[in-house]
Amino acid sequence: MMHFLFYVLILFQIPEYPGQNECTFQDYSNLITKALNLKYENQPIEANRIFKLAFSTIETPLGKDLEEALEIAIEHDDKHANLLVIKLLKGGIPIRYFQKYESLNERSWFEDIRNDHQKYTAYFKSHFNQDLRRNLLKLRSRDSIFNVEFHQFRKGERYKKLDRFIEEAEGISTSFLELVKEYGFPSEQKIGYWLRYNEIQFLPTRVILIHIHQTGDKILQNHFTFQELVCAGNLSEFDYDLIHDMSSIDSSIKARMTSFYTKYKDQY
Repeated sequence: MMHFLFYVLILFQIPEYPGQNECTFQDYSNLITKALNLKYENQPIEANRIFKLAFSTIETPLGKDLEEALEIAIEHDDKHANLLVIKLLKGGIPIRYFQKYESLNERSWFEDIRNDHQKYTAYFKSHFNQDLRRNLLKLRSRDSIFNVEFHQFRKGERYKKLDRFIEEAEGISTSFLELVKEYGFPSEQKIGYWLRYNEIQFLPTRVILIHIHQTGDKILQNHFTFQELVCAGNLSEFDYDLIHDMSSIDSSIKARMTSFYTKYKDQY
């Protein structure tokens, strides 16, 4: 349901940006919204048809969308379910993930896939950028640790010097820009799908960008355009708008971290 609400927000809350009319990814997003709407209105046959139409518009559909479509296809379109499983496997989702769909064990085609799943793993490793994937997840770990310590300081649980906050925040921002410069913007088209806690999730790119903006660096406004991000399918319109409108945050990392530190340092 949260995935559906995410797309509803895209349709009704996003303003227009320069160049948006040439936004090729918009057709895909609109079709997915329609398919999810039909799914939650209990119209699975029509939802399945619209999902198939949406997936025909781009080469690498989002993993969460494939997951939503698979839930319908398993019950109503065996051939499409077969194709979706293969698409997810090629995008890096391991065979163990599909154990959650017990009825797949009754399909002869799934038994064939399970016996030969290594070829899909090989496809994933050769067709998606593994270096970008590893470096993005390393940056996610750094960002996660920084965020935990940020909130520990705020709650009076752990002291940290101001210059360390500034240095680490600037390091995360710089590392993200270096990652983009070397490999291109991290997206599912480049690195495949992300499985966490046995659930297909959106890439951590969105969270990293939000945290960078919260530390005072308007990295999105200063370095990327709507066309580069949303129209290329690198970032959702909802995420773009959310981050773009963080205008109340200080204009630099040093200013934001100093303000934050001053507010909470008297606890120590």
